[in-house]
Amino acid sequence: DLVRKIRADINLDLGNFIEAAKDASIAIEVNPDLLDSRITRGLAYLNTNKLSEALAELNFVIEKQPNFTDAYNYRAVV
Repeated sequence: DLVRKIRADINLDLGNFIEAAKDASIAIEVNPDLLDSRITRGLAYLNTNKLSEALAELNFVIEKQPNFTDAYNYRAVV
């Protein structure tokens, strides 16, 4: 769901990490392979100290698209 993806990104930028994770989750339910939403959800998890969940999201992205360099950078932060 494109609207939820955009809303998740905006919430992440505004520091509304719980809402960002919720919106990203809805977008992922519609399209499980939406890698940008998985990055957004991973960053939201990171910022709410849900480190294992953040790591799982970033690892999923790396498995699906090994050249997604931002995923590696964010994973290093976790």
